[in-house]
Amino acid sequence: MVGVGRCGQFGAGLALVLGLTVPPASWAQAAKAKKPPTVPVEIEEITVTAQKREENIQEVPISVTALTGATLEQKGVKSVSDLGESVPNMYIVAAGYATTDTVLAMRGTSNNDTALSKNPTVGMYVDGFYIAKIIGNNLDLEDLERVEVLRGPQGTLFGRNTTGGAVNMVTRKPTEERSLTASTEVGNFDAFKGHATLNVPLIGKNGFWQSDAIGTLILRENVTYQSHDGYFRNQSPTNVPASGGSEFNTVNRISTMTAVRWQPIKPVTVDYTLEYHRYRQTPPYMAVTALFPQGDPNYNATVSPGGAFDLTPYVVKNRVDALGASAVLGNDMSLHRLADDGNHRMHILTGAWDLGEVGPLGNVTVKSISGYRAFTSNRSANIGNPLHVLDNPTKDSLDTWSEELQWVGTSSRIRYVLGAYYYGEHSAFTSQQVLFAGGVSQFGRTTTKNSAYAPFGQVTYTPPILSDKLSITAGLRYSEDHVHSNRDFRCYTIAVPLAPLGYTNACNLTPNTPIIGTNGQPIGLTVGQLPVGGGQTVYDLLLPYASNDFSRSVGKGFGGTDGLTPLGDITYQWTDSLMTYFRVSRGFQSGAVNDVVSDPRLIGVTDPEKLWSYEGGFKSQWFDNRLRVNADGFLSRYTDQVVPVERFSASTGLSTTNENAGKSEYWGSEVELAAIPVRGFEATVNYAFLSAKYLEWNTQKFVNGQPQFDANGKPVVENVANQRKVPYAPSHTVTVGLTYTAPPTTTGVFSAHLDTFWTHDFVGHPEPPYDDAQWAYAVVNGRLQFIEIPLQKGSLDVAVFGRNLFDRKYRTNGFSLGALGFAVDGYGDPRTFGLGLTYHFTAS
Repeated sequence: MVGVGRCGQFGAGLALVLGLTVPPASWAQAAKAKKPPTVPVEIEEITVTAQKREENIQEVPISVTALTGATLEQKGVKSVSDLGESVPNMYIVAAGYATTDTVLAMRGTSNNDTALSKNPTVGMYVDGFYIAKIIGNNLDLEDLERVEVLRGPQGTLFGRNTTGGAVNMVTRKPTEERSLTASTEVGNFDAFKGHATLNVPLIGKNGFWQSDAIGTLILRENVTYQSHDGYFRNQSPTNVPASGGSEFNTVNRISTMTAVRWQPIKPVTVDYTLEYHRYRQTPPYMAVTALFPQGDPNYNATVSPGGAFDLTPYVVKNRVDALGASAVLGNDMSLHRLADDGNHRMHILTGAWDLGEVGPLGNVTVKSISGYRAFTSNRSANIGNPLHVLDNPTKDSLDTWSEELQWVGTSSRIRYVLGAYYYGEHSAFTSQQVLFAGGVSQFGRTTTKNSAYAPFGQVTYTPPILSDKLSITAGLRYSEDHVHSNRDFRCYTIAVPLAPLGYTNACNLTPNTPIIGTNGQPIGLTVGQLPVGGGQTVYDLLLPYASNDFSRSVGKGFGGTDGLTPLGDITYQWTDSLMTYFRVSRGFQSGAVNDVVSDPRLIGVTDPEKLWSYEGGFKSQWFDNRLRVNADGFLSRYTDQVVPVERFSASTGLSTTNENAGKSEYWGSEVELAAIPVRGFEATVNYAFLSAKYLEWNTQKFVNGQPQFDANGKPVVENVANQRKVPYAPSHTVTVGLTYTAPPTTTGVFSAHLDTFWTHDFVGHPEPPYDDAQWAYAVVNGRLQFIEIPLQKGSLDVAVFGRNLFDRKYRTNGFSLGALGFAVDGYGDPRTFGLGLTYHFTAS
């Protein structure tokens, strides 16, 4: 229910909307007379920049979905994690135990490893600036002009790590009008949101002063605060720090976005954006969903009935409203509560200069995109139960920067893009694992430095034949990556007092090796002299082998054929309403170092992931643009596909290790339909089919959680392709939407929207057992609104909305802890609903 406190906040927000935000008199005198809204009679035309230039989406030979800002609001899409229900063959889930991280799976390919040394398979961009990692990528979608989702490899124009596709978020730019928007929302779970957008010309025609020497300068400012109570209760004792937090999935976020547009002269535009997010939240609900009788019998015995850490009472087969989890145990990490905290800063500077006609080079625009992003996080979770089977506090810091130069030209028969790209990265990942309430405790820190370089070009030619209906495109990109990673590891509890093991050498030390204390001095014991049996004995030690520095430079090995990503397509415009295309493209995911491990023998480099993709499709509009039908079919063949797998043992701890699956194949299709059958009604249907399969996967053999090596120290491998399933790759997904807009009246416009997302069953991890797989489910969302209500100054919108209206219980993500003997899964949000008010004011 909506709490009294939030009702008070809503009242304050309403006062802000209707009182404090009333524009100054100078603005009110210049208020525009708004044009009366109209009921749509044809499908909206959308412009996208999928090929680094502005084009009608119906003329772009790429499988692309574009969602405008109005559509995002209508569907209740508030963050990146909500996008998956609206885009064919894209599935988005939370990554692990942080709501600020999301895994984007496109056409079945994904990587759910949040380690900063690993790379996603779907590129994410804000105004062309690359969001390089999974960590911290669940951005709030405020004040966006549109979101463009490009399916299939985009290696030629967007570069590495786009084997699945790319998502480009385009923010609204400052305009020459004075405008103010303020909104407030309340909902169940004590949800509250306040948002304000101010657009002010500072210098120029509508500014506070004019200067021919400076040109025009415009400011657009966004401020948002949102919070809600936890979606699930914590059943552990409520006294802090014993419980470490009373609820799961709480939200407390503040974000700002400052955008400045400067035009010193008409052909030159400079845009600067500063975006800041602050998170103070609790981790998502992660439940134990299955116990595995197989696996390492020693460790499985501890979590099975009668074991020292019997998890049987905590296994849930469906979402429950409450779950127990205690405060996090840890010695080296200062954070002991359940937490998902972080800070995000991003600077983007974009300059564009329209050079006009430049002889035979045609009409030319030169563009530069410079960006810097910093993200820090402080997280901890007790996964799935209050017994301290696995506590995992982490700290992360990430700094990335990039520069892209573009030369975009258009002549009578040639359109082209030439460019160069540079990317740099520094990151640090610190993780502690406390297993079995301290029976095994490990601490590690990884630092990484990356750099990447890439020249690229793409040319489209329209030959003087077939009435200029044929176009041929060719493109090529060369990429070179350099990776340097360093790992320091400590294992400071070296006894496992768990029956039937007794005390063991859990940290895998060499017998008779002197043990060094945390002060760096020997303590007078060797590994072979450790006490055996009896009560628990814990040594807080810096082990002699554990300072495990290593460096891998992976540069020109990514070059040559591995770093070449060509593209070719043929497009034929049969009529103004029908276009067909066939496209061949290559993509690759850059290699990475498997460095978040405690066993030095497992440290290694994954080869780059490479694929060839073949795609054909058509785009069409009929009946005076009242019916739009776009469809495609694709086949992708991967070599050395990078797949994250979970590994656990007493000596290695829990780690996500990337492996190369030798060969895999993905094929399927997408259909997008939009129709306005009668005035006022708009229907949309998106359908996707996917077949995903590993053909060859040679992996290191593990027995009872232990990696196997031959007499020469080389890994023992086995082909397990026929025993593996592709995660987050449902065979069928469908989204159906229906919107009704009533005829406008003098008091406003009423509209109603309802959409349903349905997905076939899928698994959340590649390795068996799949006891925790998610079966098919459907989610229904809706929104009713009355907008453009005229006020003396400005207008008002009123809306009621809800997501997951039938409170469907479904799993979204999970991982199997293999030898440890159980699996944990996260669940989708329960039913949420709310009421919102938005005030608009625009002056000339």
